[in-house]
Amino acid sequence: MYFLWRFIMVSLNALTREIAVLKDVRALHIIPGELVKPFRSSVPPRLAQSRVEMVEKLLAELGTENSGFTLENVMTFCTAAMVHSAPVVREVAVRIILLVYRQHGAAVVSYLPPRDAAVRKNFLYKTLFNEFAKIDGKLVETQARIPHLVLHLSESHIYRGMASELADLPSVKPPRIYIVNPLH
Repeated sequence: MYFLWRFIMVSLNALTREIAVLKDVRALHIIPGELVKPFRSSVPPRLAQSRVEMVEKLLAELGTENSGFTLENVMTFCTAAMVHSAPVVREVAVRIILLVYRQHGAAVVSYLPPRDAAVRKNFLYKTLFNEFAKIDGKLVETQARIPHLVLHLSESHIYRGMASELADLPSVKPPRIYIVNPLH
């Protein structure tokens, strides 16, 4: 049953994408406008998953310039998807936000909660802000805590150092153990 449902959903998603890309339909901005309407967190996971996947694929094809996808409606949609109960929906929403961040930069951050201590504890937002830092070429929060010298050491240097330390240790012979049989 699941495979039949998945086949139907994939077919409908492909058909919708083909229709949305057509020149006459694209000019109307109907499909992107309907897709990015925010949904509640109580929407069934499969329905929410198919919607966010469709938005992700169409956004990659059409972009945000003159396509019906605006920064505001995409980010409103993604912030609603980020609080959905299904992890798959949240993961795709993060990918969409990263895609939009590559195009629009810091304007995306204004739609997210402020980066305070409570947000840093949330794994999803922490991952998102770390990815923003990677895209910008800045140090990720965990890398900033590591001393500068440790970042430049490669694993081979560390292993070579360990091997030389082991070689410098004096060789210690294991003690001999004699087993005495009390019966003899």
